[in-house]
Amino acid sequence: MKSSLRFLAGMIIGFTPLLTVAQSGSPSNDTLYLYEYVKAPARILDFNHNKLLIIDAGPQSNPRILDVITHASTVVPCNGRVEAGYITPQGAVLNVIPAVSSPFDSLYDFNNGILYSIAQINRASVKVEGNYCIWAKGADESFDSLFLRDLITQTNKLITHQANRQSVGLATRNEVTANGLVAYIDSMQNLVKYLNNSYTSITNYTASGQGAANPLSDGYNIAYQQKDESIIGAVTTGPQGDATLVPFTRDRPPLPKTDYQVNNRYVAFRRFLPDFPWTAQLWLRDPNSGEAQILTDSLSVGNLELLNPKGDVMLFGSRSGISGRWLVPRSGTIKRVNSAAGKTWYRDSSWYITIDSTLYILRTNEVLPPPVPQWQGWRTAYCSTAGAQAIKITNLPGDTSKTHVLARLDGATLPVNMADSTFTINPGTLSAGTHILIVQYTNTAGASADTAHFTINTAVTPIVKLSADVTNVPLLPSPINLTATNTAGGGATPTYTFAKDRAFTNILQAQSSDSTLRILSTSLNTGANKIYVRMLTSDTCYTAQTAVDSITLYRLAGSGIVDPDNPHQVIHVLPNPFYNWLFITGLNSSKTYLITLRRSNGSLVLQRQVTNASYYQFYSPASSPGVYYLSIYDKTKEKMLGTVRLLKIF
Repeated sequence: MKSSLRFLAGMIIGFTPLLTVAQSGSPSNDTLYLYEYVKAPARILDFNHNKLLIIDAGPQSNPRILDVITHASTVVPCNGRVEAGYITPQGAVLNVIPAVSSPFDSLYDFNNGILYSIAQINRASVKVEGNYCIWAKGADESFDSLFLRDLITQTNKLITHQANRQSVGLATRNEVTANGLVAYIDSMQNLVKYLNNSYTSITNYTASGQGAANPLSDGYNIAYQQKDESIIGAVTTGPQGDATLVPFTRDRPPLPKTDYQVNNRYVAFRRFLPDFPWTAQLWLRDPNSGEAQILTDSLSVGNLELLNPKGDVMLFGSRSGISGRWLVPRSGTIKRVNSAAGKTWYRDSSWYITIDSTLYILRTNEVLPPPVPQWQGWRTAYCSTAGAQAIKITNLPGDTSKTHVLARLDGATLPVNMADSTFTINPGTLSAGTHILIVQYTNTAGASADTAHFTINTAVTPIVKLSADVTNVPLLPSPINLTATNTAGGGATPTYTFAKDRAFTNILQAQSSDSTLRILSTSLNTGANKIYVRMLTSDTCYTAQTAVDSITLYRLAGSGIVDPDNPHQVIHVLPNPFYNWLFITGLNSSKTYLITLRRSNGSLVLQRQVTNASYYQFYSPASSPGVYYLSIYDKTKEKMLGTVRLLKIF
């Protein structure tokens, strides 16, 4: 069986540019034109939309999506070993080998943060472009069912039950493009195009041994392998249909991607010399003129890696006895890139190459990519009351006329003062939470950026409350207890100061972490006494650093005693001064009291026990005028309640 390549003209699709940001670098001796872009923590499967799809080695791949601009990493919650994966605008599509032996693999769509199990599939039958994905699953011994998924609407469509099973390794060779075009080989080995619910048969082979295989498309052109007894191989094109371009002179059929590719109406293909079957020339079909041209003289066994939308080709092979990766422009000088194997991408007018777990960007001009921006003066957290904050760029490129400097806060552009290389943020105008700062340099060789995250904390307002166990204060033998409470905004370790005046000049207790104050009733003046507390917040983000509260303690005249068990009921001894009779009010009828009257020298005048009474009166046997002390002892609780100073007259 002999083969040829054919090429069909059709509909063109657009190319969406993506932002590139170089991360570091200077070239090594081996990577003459390569600069390190991202060093990933795991193996790189795909790169698109400024994101890397990376996996670990072993039975659990732990797939993650790494944003090369913000450095954010998103875990794809998928267990198992990932056979293949593709970055999509919505997330990623994964071909996973099941843990239990099965003739089929599993297909998953990680779409806007949700992992969907889609189908069982033939291994390596997945193809993803733009917002579309295709896969195949065996329908019978000869044919496959071919499906198309719209990643935006998350809907699946059966394209055919009779896709011809054509293996390239383990892969079923079908094609999908970013505009939703599907190219496949039917049961009669004819090429069929599906687009917008319409099927078009491209070929109509009827003779034995004829047929099509391995289609590739860019949404406009379709290149495919033609099986023909009379022709070894050919690539065909033309606005009205097919036309033979050049035979593929090898003892094997041409391989898609390796021997031919299509992109933006260009067709690149290898032509092996008849007398030198291991030596190939690289040819390109121009979409404007329709003519083919030779891009290289000869490359020994070199494979096509990628054809970009401009007609430039990256291939891997030997030239003049030197092996490696070569950039072959549509017009210009062929340049050797490096010698290490890897995978090649073309994004936003730049070439990228994966070597192990590092993604490199290719530069072929004399202007080096700008350095990674460095800046100082920013903090990881700001208070919402903070004023404008100046942040300084410390390595501003010398010739800023050739380098564009951009600062962004949450996506909004900030003006950069080139005179002092600063830009300003105003925390007081930002919402509470996390914000993103990006500084980026861009020149003709590329771009570089650095990202920082900071948090805006809401300012607290401190509030303190002062309370006392007694506010109507007689002469008490025990101290009065005052307590300051951190009601709000004091932070984890506030400090307190107690004073007799609001200016805090007459300090009762110096600033400390102690929130309580104990004072004796004898230190108070008769009548109203103001006590103040000032709380100093330990929080660093506040509307005010201190809060003040006060309480009024009323010192009663000497004839009053307060029972702590009934602090709101004062025990009064009257009259004062007295003549003969004394009256005691405010007793608790459920208690037993011991009433003691002594002279100023301490000698006992009278002692009486009072039970089940709230009022008690007695005739004083004191005969001499002067100062006496009446004490009330709580026999129920066995504690002294207080002593009243009395004056006897006559």
